[in-house]
Amino acid sequence: PPWSSRTSDEEIGIAVIDEDVVFFSPRALHSFLSSTGVHFSASSSHRIRAMSFSEAWLSLGSAADNTLVDVWLPWSASWPEAQLRHTGQTPGGADRAVLGEVLPELAATLGCEQPPEFHPEGDVYASIRLMLSQLPEDADTGLIWSVLMHDIAKPVTASRDDDGCIRFFGHEKTGTDMARAILNRLRFPNAEIDTVTSCVRYHMQLKDAREMRTATLRKLFLRSVFATELELHRLDCLSSSGRLDNFEFLQAKFEAFQNQPELQQPLLDGSDLIALGQAPGPGLGALLKEARERQLEGELTTRDQALGWLEAKVRAVTE
Repeated sequence: PPWSSRTSDEEIGIAVIDEDVVFFSPRALHSFLSSTGVHFSASSSHRIRAMSFSEAWLSLGSAADNTLVDVWLPWSASWPEAQLRHTGQTPGGADRAVLGEVLPELAATLGCEQPPEFHPEGDVYASIRLMLSQLPEDADTGLIWSVLMHDIAKPVTASRDDDGCIRFFGHEKTGTDMARAILNRLRFPNAEIDTVTSCVRYHMQLKDAREMRTATLRKLFLRSVFATELELHRLDCLSSSGRLDNFEFLQAKFEAFQNQPELQQPLLDGSDLIALGQAPGPGLGALLKEARERQLEGELTTRDQALGWLEAKVRAVTE
């Protein structure tokens, strides 16, 4: 199967408890957090039989649903004895202890209060669960883990001001470092780590979209993972205020931008400056940056127009 190359036989991807097959993957974790189905608690009544991906695939055959095992969590063969417990309750006690072994940073979001005026859904863990429950059917690894990681630093950045208001100053920046450390620990591919950490780093930006200059907004759209960022924003809105007006604004602007090929690439490059006698250096970069800014703002719309602007700038500097 395509996912078998992602792990080795020492890393456990599937466990069997009696007749039940349990898949340890982002989608399985999604189910664990957001559904009313399977939770885990420590117990001595049943023993987990842990298998590697390759062994599981050979022994379970069609029972191994590789749509679930598309990405893996390392799973230790020394995991304690456990049993399945079917409940709709929010994990606590032993359940929380097990989650703490898999993702201790995520377990810390349980009971992490949020300002009720912005998050009537409850604590950070409740927000994440609600977002996971709203995931589209075709959600990929980057989106699933962006949901799991985007507020991962709220517990460590939480504070209260003099009026008692809850704040999470810098949680997106701290969360970026935490997410990178977590995903490296779980040995995710670098490309997926970059996707998730970008979404974590910039997820607070999108709420201010309607106050942004046109060029600033378009620079967001140029980010390679912006489509994932936008879907994360939709889920975040649904789990808190329930209002999608800002998401719909961004969606419309993004779709319009995608239909404007003249904006996708810069009108000018370094060779244009060198042709006008400019030596390579910081000044050249600053001129190109200004030209790109004016292009994204809509002030420069054609290459001829941009070249005319550049010639005038160079002439003004040299005179």
